[in-house]
Amino acid sequence: RRRRDLHAGSWQPGRPDTVLWVYDSKRDRALVMPGFYFITEGEGSQCPGVTDLPDPMFFDFATNRWQRVAFGPPPRGYGGDEGASFGVYDPVTDSVYRVRSGDSGNVMEILSLKTNRWSVDSIGLPPSGNREQQAIDVQGRSIYFINRYLKSLVRYSIGRGSIDVISLPRQAEPPQ
Repeated sequence: RRRRDLHAGSWQPGRPDTVLWVYDSKRDRALVMPGFYFITEGEGSQCPGVTDLPDPMFFDFATNRWQRVAFGPPPRGYGGDEGASFGVYDPVTDSVYRVRSGDSGNVMEILSLKTNRWSVDSIGLPPSGNREQQAIDVQGRSIYFINRYLKSLVRYSIGRGSIDVISLPRQAEPPQ
């Protein structure tokens, strides 16, 4: 008897490299969002019967399948390999937060998974946030990351949309 491929005819992200990965605890699914997918360079996965897509996707743990998303890109696009490589999910606001470097400084891009809409909050720091892994303190309502150019820890207040810049010790060496 021939083995049936359970995933034939399905989609998958087009070889993700530098991407946002978050766990949506309200719906028990993961979200992958570009950054960079190799499909944009013309490289596919070579998996028979599966279509590689350059789009963000949800992975549903219950069905073990990738799902298309209902939202479009953020206002200035995903930004590729240099745009926004990391992010966090906040279960209280049911939103994904990602720091993106811009010409005039970093911005916080916020995707509401309830409404499938993006908003942008200027945080006005020197560009560096696209490579800084963020960490969320859900109880304390803050997102943290290191701004290597300021040699500082940045605390973003989810409720206020404001930042605090906390200098690192003089001997600290932020990643380059």
